[in-house]
Amino acid sequence: RPPHETAGVFRMAIDRSFTLQGTGTVVTGTILAGAIAVGERVLGLPGGIEARVRSLHAQNRQVARAEAGERCALNVAGPGVSRDALGRGDWLSIPGHGMTTARFDADVWLLTSAPRSLKTWAPVYLHVGTSAVVAHLVLLSADQLAPGQRARAQLVLPGPLPLRTGDRIVLRDSGAERTIGGGRVIDPRAPARRRRSPARLAILEALAHSEPGEALEALLALPPYVVDLTTFTADRAMTDDEAAALVAGRPLVLVDHDGARFAMSDAAVETLEKRLVAVLERFHAEAPELPGMPDEALRRNLEPAPPRPVFPAMLRAVATRGAIVAEAGRTRRASHKSALSAADDRLWQQVRSLIAAEPHRPPTAREIGLQIGQPVAQVRKLAKTMARIGEIAEVGADRFFLRSALLELGTMADELAHASPERAFTAAAFKERVGCGRNVAIQVLEYFDRHGLTVRLGDVRRMARTPTEALMRE
Repeated sequence: RPPHETAGVFRMAIDRSFTLQGTGTVVTGTILAGAIAVGERVLGLPGGIEARVRSLHAQNRQVARAEAGERCALNVAGPGVSRDALGRGDWLSIPGHGMTTARFDADVWLLTSAPRSLKTWAPVYLHVGTSAVVAHLVLLSADQLAPGQRARAQLVLPGPLPLRTGDRIVLRDSGAERTIGGGRVIDPRAPARRRRSPARLAILEALAHSEPGEALEALLALPPYVVDLTTFTADRAMTDDEAAALVAGRPLVLVDHDGARFAMSDAAVETLEKRLVAVLERFHAEAPELPGMPDEALRRNLEPAPPRPVFPAMLRAVATRGAIVAEAGRTRRASHKSALSAADDRLWQQVRSLIAAEPHRPPTAREIGLQIGQPVAQVRKLAKTMARIGEIAEVGADRFFLRSALLELGTMADELAHASPERAFTAAAFKERVGCGRNVAIQVLEYFDRHGLTVRLGDVRRMARTPTEALMRE
């Protein structure tokens, strides 16, 4: 983006703050994007203080509205508003656009006059808007950055800043004595892990397009072939109208999920549909009695497996074509009719409700059968069928857990390990933390050992993976 643009969501970097008797708090600065009017609400960042604009001054006169490129003074009022709460280095935007970041990826360059090359974790003095902080440079596309060269890099900040894609940055030496370079923000939501992986660098190459439409098309061509439009447009401080114009006329499938909007190209949806149908046909052939395949099991059976957070949106996109039906956490071919008898379905609902009633210490299949007055062998057979397709997990002899409960228990084990100076925990400590019997605790821990979550070392266990990696990858 150009430095000043009337389009976009209102953003202003505060360079001064003061109090006028009879007026209240006044903040001044140059509007970088969008516009603001008297009576509208603003959001102070990174603190998150919300305020109302009582009056505006631009070009030394009182105005009702001010736009990007204008230097203005805003008289703001609201709970917590003061010259100390909003000062130089802070930003103003509008409610709903308060994302801040403590690390971002950028294209950076050094001036030919820079005194020396920079290596990873070199401290630099970063200026953006009116903010000035010491950041650490992590090079992504080179081992060092020499004077006159450009590179892709991540900058790690000491605290959060409300940066957006396209923001210009200035780099000075760590003593803030001389300007050594500059750059442009590519992704304000930079990851801390796998930041130099080929997949990540390909994403950055796509995000580096300055024109939003070109960046969107480039992202849609990369795995997992789905883009979170809500995040994409927010990172570019786009208004709702600008976001709508971005996708208008493009061959996209748009779906809403969990408060966000996602996009896939028509071609990507068609390809994914073929992969899903192939997996579902195998599943229905193996388990015709079941109403559908659990979504997590379906995701894991795709190669490569799509990212878990966006998979529900991907399913919805494919479901719009009519070949599959995704509902209640399960997916099936539209033509599939469950062969599960009405009696078995009723029995399963009873079994599941009893397992869910005590998720961290569920009854055995025998106990369930006796409790509901059904043959134990029938209950056990049905539970094993449900475990085979991923609805539940058989943790120990005759004892079945919901997978969500196992993830909770794995998180408890992880918390126990990290709370210990030795980064380890005993079975007794786990039993006490969960509040279950010793036999159940041992069954769960041995299950964790088998699935690579924990490693037993004598009387203690250490974590070998994160709970999500170990327990949700099957």
